[in-house]
Amino acid sequence: MCLKIISDRFRLQPKAQNVPRKFLPEVMARLPLDLDVCLTAPNVTDENYWKRCCLNKTQWKNIQIVDHGLTWKQLFLEKHLQDLLEDFDPSVNDHDHLIAVVKASSEYIFTLEINQLLSHLDLNEIFAQLRNLTRLRVTYGVKQIGMKYERMLFGMKISDATNLSHVIKVTNSLTTLRLPSNLLDDDLLRMLMTGLVKNTSITSLDLSHNKLTNHGARLLSKLLGPESVITTLKLCDNQIHAEGGRYLSRGLKYNTSLVELDLRLNRLTDDGGRMLLEGLVEHISLTNLNLSCNMLGKESAEALAEILSDTLTALRSVDLSSNALNESDGDMLLHGLQQNSAVVALDLRQNTQIPADAECLVKIAQKIRQNEVNRKTSASTTESSRT
Repeated sequence: MCLKIISDRFRLQPKAQNVPRKFLPEVMARLPLDLDVCLTAPNVTDENYWKRCCLNKTQWKNIQIVDHGLTWKQLFLEKHLQDLLEDFDPSVNDHDHLIAVVKASSEYIFTLEINQLLSHLDLNEIFAQLRNLTRLRVTYGVKQIGMKYERMLFGMKISDATNLSHVIKVTNSLTTLRLPSNLLDDDLLRMLMTGLVKNTSITSLDLSHNKLTNHGARLLSKLLGPESVITTLKLCDNQIHAEGGRYLSRGLKYNTSLVELDLRLNRLTDDGGRMLLEGLVEHISLTNLNLSCNMLGKESAEALAEILSDTLTALRSVDLSSNALNESDGDMLLHGLQQNSAVVALDLRQNTQIPADAECLVKIAQKIRQNEVNRKTSASTTESSRT
């Protein structure tokens, strides 16, 4: 009877510190699932309660606790805040309550993914409370719009870029920033750059599926200098041409931090690919390079073959699929691989001028497989020697 009363009065008296520890699980099991997060976030630590809350949200599909710190409480609070922000309507919802929820949840918010933000909220006030936020993904779009499409509903606005740039400038915790599918152009990027050039915590930057051109590549090259901390840069599906490859090459020549570069689905052409790859000669950290769907040809193949022939190259995986390479270009790449023992992936699929049964493809596959086996054997030997 007492436990039922405590559970029923939790809205009025959310403190349970006077309840003996052995009775707490039963109290938590009786709590209703519609309690305000402002009450439960600071006062309920029982994982079984938060698991019940998560499973009660039938609209959440394929939730994975491993993506949320292996705790149900973190999973619920991160997803709940995501829902609040995505569905927030200033004309209907209470802004003060939103801020109260943010404050109550802030200790448990490490990852936030926002797939629509129709309210175009000023994110400064929100993120000022999220001191532990390390991963942020924002897309200014509309989910399940169906036949009600309106161009004005999509894309980042000038005010959004200004607000985000301030967030980026002052954060010390954010390490991953993803802004895909925002109709982000060079002018909006210029505003974001005022924050990015001052930031020293972001190591992964994703600007995929936007409208960046050569000028945007020139701006981003400023983030790739010798003082850069960026390890992952994703620019796939933009509008970067040959000149953009040249600008990125300038930054890469002095860069020592980048590990992954994704430029697939751009318009580099053979000339731009060559200039970009010239900036990667003797690069000491880049291991993953994706240049698929860029109309690369002979000059790019020659530049890459030179990099591959360097036994000290850091490259491990290269994607050149869906380009304009021919069989002689494949032979050049094979020649560059002869003394290479590091590359374990080289994708040349969908280069229509290279026959599927070409000898160079067969030998490249054999060499890649040999490198992969040798690396696994070496790793096993090293592990055995340690034990």
